[in-house]
Amino acid sequence: MKTPMELALSKIELMKDIDPHSNRWENFKKNCIEQEKTHIKDAYDNSINTILLLPSGIKSEKGNAEDYYNRTYKK
Repeated sequence: MKTPMELALSKIELMKDIDPHSNRWENFKKNCIEQEKTHIKDAYDNSINTILLLPSGIKSEKGNAEDYYNRTYKK
């Protein structure tokens, strides 16, 4: 699954006459995607991520933001 930023950048490449392999464009895309990744991971870290239903009751557990990002958006 692509992140919203990756989708937007790929549409810009199609709409504009952009060389997708130019260094400036590659650096711009990398910076945008890294910023978005940071925001996604921060939001994940600031939430309760996993609710476990155990015989002894409900337990909240923090997940790993990097794992979440990779499971959800890694190509």
